[in-house]
Amino acid sequence: NPGDNIALMSQGDALFINGRKEEALIYYKASSKIDGDNYNLWVQILTLEYEVQSYDSLVVDATTAIDFYPNQAPLWYFKSLAYYNLKKYPAAIESLEETKSLSGSNEQLRMQALTLLADTYNETKEYDKSDAAFEEILKRDKNNDYALNNYSYYLSLRKDKLDLAKSMSAQVVGR
Repeated sequence: NPGDNIALMSQGDALFINGRKEEALIYYKASSKIDGDNYNLWVQILTLEYEVQSYDSLVVDATTAIDFYPNQAPLWYFKSLAYYNLKKYPAAIESLEETKSLSGSNEQLRMQALTLLADTYNETKEYDKSDAAFEEILKRDKNNDYALNNYSYYLSLRKDKLDLAKSMSAQVVGR
């Protein structure tokens, strides 16, 4: 029944369970057009769009989901992932800053946002902001291998703070 959002979601679920993600996405999106006020449905749509690398659609659908749920940090994070992958770094930064401000007690999401923010600021050559994001990550988790690796790598490429870069690199390699 193409007019029943429950039937559309159920069909999407059946396809998803059988590994047919792109087909499932069609049914989930059709369901969202009938009833867009379903947070879990939006998360499912955005997750699948990210997995199938449909970044243009991810921007559009994350924006629509945010219209329904403007205070949900995960939706903003999906939007930032799309912009980052589309190399639209200023838009990614804007969404990441919103993710950070809305993340509240969700430390894992905050760390994910900071990590992507550090990389994104590096891409835009805003090195002071990139370094500050990496330092905030390491302040919260001094053994974060990703931050230690990328921060040391970026510093070495810039030939900046080479002693710090060497010590962070050694910390990662020494494990």
